[in-house]
Amino acid sequence: MKASRGIIRKISPNVHHGISSKHDHMKDCSSSEDFINKHKAEKEHQEYVSILKTHLEEVIELESDERYPDCVFVEDPIVVVDHVVFLNRMGALSRRGEIDAFREVFLSSKISNSWTRNYTLVDMYEKSETATVDGGDCCAIYETKHLFMGISSRTNMEGILLYEKVLSELGWKVIPVKVKQGLHLKSFVTYFLSSSAEILLTVNDDEIGRDIFSQIQSHSNEKFTYRALFVPEEEACNVVSFKSLKTNKHVIIYKSGYHQSEIIFKNAMNESQVFNVELIPIEYDELAKLDGCLTCCCVLFQ
Repeated sequence: MKASRGIIRKISPNVHHGISSKHDHMKDCSSSEDFINKHKAEKEHQEYVSILKTHLEEVIELESDERYPDCVFVEDPIVVVDHVVFLNRMGALSRRGEIDAFREVFLSSKISNSWTRNYTLVDMYEKSETATVDGGDCCAIYETKHLFMGISSRTNMEGILLYEKVLSELGWKVIPVKVKQGLHLKSFVTYFLSSSAEILLTVNDDEIGRDIFSQIQSHSNEKFTYRALFVPEEEACNVVSFKSLKTNKHVIIYKSGYHQSEIIFKNAMNESQVFNVELIPIEYDELAKLDGCLTCCCVLFQ
């Protein structure tokens, strides 16, 4: 997608109480504070935000909230497709209050900028009492106008049908994808880069990742074929990829330290013959302990 602006959120002082599937690792720590190195997490997040500020015209930084340990993961409460902003009812009950800060961004006259008023808001709380969607289950491919939505423990079919009702009027096809295990769709697949005839996706090279890609690949069309970059290192699968309207570069942010995956990314970039691509490695280990991926921590706007 093309992007000129973004939203991020500062890390909660209670981040160590965030939701995590890595409970076995926590048992090895004397306290939950030992599980997350807050200083390192802050440093890594600041570097992440710095990269975004380099390539975006504006980055709105929301304050943290001690009531919501997971509030740094802004991808889940809000999803942007074209000029529609979905305010989600997230699957995790403990996170649902995070949405109030985003209502402020788009509805408060004190905060709203002229560009935010160009977006149509769809508040899930006004549309349904039971629909749930996490943004981590939403993978939008602008070239094909396909929105792949994971059916997971956090996102249900009612939520997907709500998205479909809105986006079908804009020419988008909303496609449910079964996520058999794991947290979100984008834990296993993300958009990487597109060439004249191919859309490259990073795919976790395991049974779940391959099953998800098989579902996605079946929706290739006469203009574009979905092709997988099978990533052997699970932690490297998730990347942030966008065309910067500020620098005119295609920016791909990926986790450093995973050499096999890095080679795959560089080879794919060279083979694509797409110009002005910048691969940016970043260390992002602490928030990963809370199942956080790179895409989790920003929401991008055209």
